[in-house]
Amino acid sequence: TAGLAIAHAVLPKEQWLAAVGVEAEWPCWGKMRKIHCDNAKEFRGTVIGRACHDHDIAVEHRPPGEPHYGGHIERGFRTWLTRTHRLKGTTFSNVKERGEYHSERRATMTRAELEKWFTIYVAKVYANRFHRGINTTPLARYKEAIVGTANRPGTGLPERIIEPSVFILDFMPFEERTIQEYGVVIDHIYFWDDALRPWIHARDAEDLKRPRKFIFRINPRDMREVFFWDPTEKTYIPIPYRDRTRPPTSRWEIQAAEKKLKAAGYARVDEVLIFQAIQEMRTVEQESERKTKKARRAREMRDNPPTHPSASPAKSGPSAVTIPETDL
Repeated sequence: TAGLAIAHAVLPKEQWLAAVGVEAEWPCWGKMRKIHCDNAKEFRGTVIGRACHDHDIAVEHRPPGEPHYGGHIERGFRTWLTRTHRLKGTTFSNVKERGEYHSERRATMTRAELEKWFTIYVAKVYANRFHRGINTTPLARYKEAIVGTANRPGTGLPERIIEPSVFILDFMPFEERTIQEYGVVIDHIYFWDDALRPWIHARDAEDLKRPRKFIFRINPRDMREVFFWDPTEKTYIPIPYRDRTRPPTSRWEIQAAEKKLKAAGYARVDEVLIFQAIQEMRTVEQESERKTKKARRAREMRDNPPTHPSASPAKSGPSAVTIPETDL
């Protein structure tokens, strides 16, 4: 998740805005020189630490027990979460605050709808709202830093990443695997492509008694293919499902399916069981979404009944104005 966030921050936003169906100005991109972070393990592990090193990005950790070093970003999070917690289905900040509120039952948005809502909020509302602390809007302050002001020169437009897909993969989690006749197995799923054939049963150059392991990068959002780092060509090669009739899925769905199967008493989990469980979970989700939409339509009809010509004239008095909860 941290890797996806870094890649999203660095890359231009045009494709993202088009994908979620939002028309907005979001001219923020460019590789940062330094990442300030707390002491979370993802910034001390091999994935992000190695990627930052390869891309000349310094990682500076917050001193333990010094929370004020992260005050500015914590303030930002508080602003965003305060707005998000007003949506139906919020989980609130903690169990005590949530109380008896049934978040899942009250939710009305899918993940894709929530992503679009939050994109609108960040790009069109938050970025263009006046902030007293900086005495302007965040977008205006960002542009000042790029083009400069009468008193301070700007940094200039940052360079764009030449190979965005490679940059994203460098920040994705990876697995090390040997390559067999069937290909490789990751999260119980088989992957194969002819590009792997030259490396079947390859041996470690430093110890010929040991099999050689290769790096396979994973995009958790889409497990239809993993990405093999070819040590000869020095590039990533997509390796799809061995059974290409399998549907697209995320790594989180696979992990949830495995957890469900083990809870049901399965001692061994394989690819067939995984995809059966995923399909069952999706069926339940679709039925829940259908019921939610049906309930929402019924509620809208109840709250806003149609007006008929024979209806009695409205009584005089102040008009009631209904503001949707998702109004921005």
